[in-house]
Parts: sequence; C-alpha cells; structure tokens
Amino acid sequence: MCNVNKGRLNGCANNIGGINAIYIFNFVDYRKFQIETNGNTLVQYPPTNVFKYDLREDANTFSVDVEDSDTGRSYNQNATFVLKVLRKDAHEINALINKRIGCIVVNRLGQIQIMGLYNGVIVKSVKGTTGGSRNSFNGYNIELSAKETTTPFYIDDLEDTGFIPMIPTVDNYLLQEDGAFLLQEDNFKIIL
Repeated sequence: MCNVNKGRLNGCANNIGGINAIYIFNFVDYRKFQIETNGNTLVQYPPTNVFKYDLREDANTFSVDVEDSDTGRSYNQNATFVLKVLRKDAHEINALINKRIGCIVVNRLGQIQIMGLYNGVIVKSVKGTTGGSRNSFNGYNIELSAKETTTPFYIDDLEDTGFIPMIPTVDNYLLQEDGAFLLQEDNFKIIL
C-alpha cells in the first residue's frame, strides 16, 4: 500500500532546461565517512581538483531514472554532452572511454549536482564527428553513466565543499571578428 500525502503545484515560468557546464575529475573510491551529506546536499568532499568544460550546444542532457528490483532501489544517472571543435587534445578526450571518473553537472538555472558520488561515473561513448558542410557539427559527443543507491546530491558551493576548479592554460590570442587570428608580419599570432 502506498500513502500519498503531498501534492505539487505548477512551478515558476523560469524553468530552463539544459546544461551550462560540467566538471570532470579523477574518481577516488573514498570511504563513506570521508564524504559528508546533509539531506540531499553534499556538504564536504575530500580536496579534489576539477576541470571545467563549458557547454554551448542544446544537445547536453542529464537524467535520472529510478529502478526498483529485488536488490533494492537504484538511481541510474545518465548525461550526454557535446564539446565543440575537434582539436589536438583528441587523445585526452578519447582516453576517457570506459574510465571511471567523477562528474559534476551545472544546469542553466545554476544548480549543481554530482553524478556517481559513491560509485563513480563510467564514460560509455566518445564520438568525434565533423560534418560534410561548413555549418555541420564539428566536435565530440560524450555519454556518461552512473548507478547509485541515492539520488544525485546537490552542491551549494564547489570550493566550500572541497572541489578546486583548475584554470585551463590557454594562450589568449587576438582574434578578428570572423574568428581568424590576427597575425604579425612573421605569421606569429599576437598574444593579448
């Protein structure tokens, strides 16, 4: 028998779907006493470097499917995200396949959730694609999967929780409006 004791009103009109960014990190199988939660919020995690990936496409998704079985309830967490532009870092992206990583998802409302808190996240698929025309997609489609006995936990503040965002080392070159580099007479790029 199921007792229903609560309803839900229609939410505000500011419900925007999609993912703004993800943070990826090396998963460490910490003991449960090293991770502190309060309700459905992750409060403390051992100090961990995280690497941010900005997501600009609309094809980025994050979903949670609840499954009941003889062994109990589980929450299947799945994310699909798109990284624009095939680059020289392809070997690093392709090396993620079948690896167990950690992943933090930031949606367009600014809410932060962690996938696979206790069991990690498996990279199911990495596909590099470039189309046949100028306006075709050029980049990577990446699929992640995690299975936990709890829903994904929310994070109020990355740094207060123990995550240390790493700043990518990218040279800032001067670009023209069309996206081409502004070059010096000797064909070297002008650094800002």
